[in-house]
Parts: sequence; structure tokens; C-alpha cells
Amino acid sequence: MRFLIIVIFISSGLTSYSQQDYISWSKYKKIEWSAFKAKPDNTRPYAAMSAVGIYYKYHATINGKSVKVRFQMDTRFDKLKSWSRLHQQTDYMLKHEQIHFDICELIKRKFKKEAESTVYTTNYRNEIEEMFNKYSDWIHQLQQKYDEQTGHSGNKMKQKSWENLIQHELLK
Repeated sequence: MRFLIIVIFISSGLTSYSQQDYISWSKYKKIEWSAFKAKPDNTRPYAAMSAVGIYYKYHATINGKSVKVRFQMDTRFDKLKSWSRLHQQTDYMLKHEQIHFDICELIKRKFKKEAESTVYTTNYRNEIEEMFNKYSDWIHQLQQKYDEQTGHSGNKMKQKSWENLIQHELLK
């Protein structure tokens, strides 16, 4: 399996994406093969590619040197950029793709926790962007590690180990 991280910085409440174009992460809803709407990339040898990322917006209130920032964050699966090869769509492969989505959700939670507990200066825009970039890099590294260790789902023992680890972390 191959992944792609799409991270979009939303600084206002407006976005060109329709809610029909993405799935927000939920413990009650898992991705399905029907959500992979993009045309498969024939230059890639992988069975599927999940486009996942953290989307966020914030509102800052400045009172002198005091800056209060409120955040809204969402982990999203982009249907229009995610693809799969029909002949390779199995429940096992779909679980592998779900873990990519779940990893992104875990990192979003950590990002949100830090973002909401940080004391910002009037340079809050840059501070938030730097923080976001740190977590975006972390997502990329963890996604790579996941694919390397599981052999893009080929190593069933490692795949099961990652599934257990991520599910345990999501319960925290």
C-alpha cells in the first residue's frame, strides 16, 4: 500500500471542498472502497492510495499582548484524491488503508492538545504554522514507518501489530 498525506492549512472558515468530497474521521465510521474515487495511478505498483490529512482553522482574539486562539480541527480522508485498483480490493487491504487514516487522527489529537495549551504571542500565525509543520512532518514519518514495517501490508504479523498499537492509542 502507498499513502499520500494531504495537509491543507485553512486559515479561514471557507473551504472549496464539499462535505461529499471527504470523510471526517470517526470511531463509528470506517472507510469503504466506494470512497476511493480517483483514477488509479498506473505509475505506482500499489493496490491503493489514501489521501489523508489534518484540516484546521482558528480564530484569534488579541487584547494588548494577550492572544487567545480557538481551534477547530478535523482529520479527513479525501475521496477525490484516494484511489484503489478494483482487482486488489480486499477487506485486509482496506484495513491497511484505514490504519493510515487512524495514524493521521492520532497525530491530529496530539497537535490539537499542544495547539490548545500553547501561550501565543502576537506572532501567533507563524507559531501555529511552525507547530502544524512539525506535526505534518511527524505524520509523514510515521506513515512511512508503517508502510516500511508492514511491507505495504505484505507482512501480516507486523500489520496486526500496527493495528493493535493504533487501536490501543485511539482508545486513550
